Amino acid sequence: MKRKYYILWMVLLILTSCGDMFVREIEYNGDREPEMLSLIADLSINEHPYLYAGHSHFIGNGVANRDSMVSVDVDASIRINGGPWMAMTMDDTVGAYTQAAVLQPHDTVEIVASHASYPMATARQVMPGVLSASVVSYEVLPNYWVEVTLEFDAYLGNPDDMIAVLLLDEASLSSSTNYDDAYFPLTNIYSTDPVFADAQNPEMAGYYGVEKNTYLFFPASALQQKRQIRFIIDRPWSTYEREHTTNVSLYRLNLLVVATTYAVYRFDRTSLLAAHDFSVSAPSGLPESEESIIDEVIDAIKETLGEQEPVHVYSNIEGGVGHIGGYSGTYLQVK
Repeated sequence: MKRKYYILWMVLLILTSCGDMFVREIEYNGDREPEMLSLIADLSINEHPYLYAGHSHFIGNGVANRDSMVSVDVDASIRINGGPWMAMTMDDTVGAYTQAAVLQPHDTVEIVASHASYPMATARQVMPGVLSASVVSYEVLPNYWVEVTLEFDAYLGNPDDMIAVLLLDEASLSSSTNYDDAYFPLTNIYSTDPVFADAQNPEMAGYYGVEKNTYLFFPASALQQKRQIRFIIDRPWSTYEREHTTNVSLYRLNLLVVATTYAVYRFDRTSLLAAHDFSVSAPSGLPESEESIIDEVIDAIKETLGEQEPVHVYSNIEGGVGHIGGYSGTYLQVK
């Protein structure tokens, strides 16, 4: 009983938090929100910078992503490590402004965009360091969970950066019988490692977890030395599937492991909350007593999100909205 209410309290504390003195939150006030420039730049190490520019970034229910932007033409410039300002030009193939420079680890990037109808928008971001990770082992357990152990090298970037793990599309199990072959998509990733508690990932019955296409974050400060972390890759199973599936093996599994700036983490978390799209689930096959706890947590999250007025979305753009963030990633092919 104590454990149940502890989980409820922790999740509610996470969801009602709207930032601290080191970040800036933008309130979404619907039609009352003034129009301004919105900028999004997810900057990657060893690649050219790309900047998406629009206005009225907050539309609908407050979703703050590139799909919600109404594009506008701007004058955009970038400078790196305090060097000369360089004009960014439109690349029509991707609908973004770009520059020929190639970004390196730890670069300090500054971006400015202007338009006659809106205030000038500026942003500054220090790129993350290089992240090195590898697959140590994997195994399909008798309950059809896939257990994967990753090893991370010591991280030499900013300790305020975040490390993120993402389950990529097409991850699946296969089942072979004398009659046919079946494939079961893997959709969720979990870990019991307490390192994830500091990154505010919802905890269900002792498992920190997210669904596919959502990052599982932990702080880069946890990688002061080489570290191994165990993950569980899973999917929702029906009773029928569990009873009639045999000879299960791993067919395909790829993970994306990245070092990100704190801005990426903060923007990702608050955007999910603003969209009322912060999924909460737990590994399949848990005892029924644990599943009842999960139901209560989900109900509590839905109630809390419904009471959030106004919606708060993180932004690190001065004079505008949106976010500038940095990535340093590697793809891990488990199988």
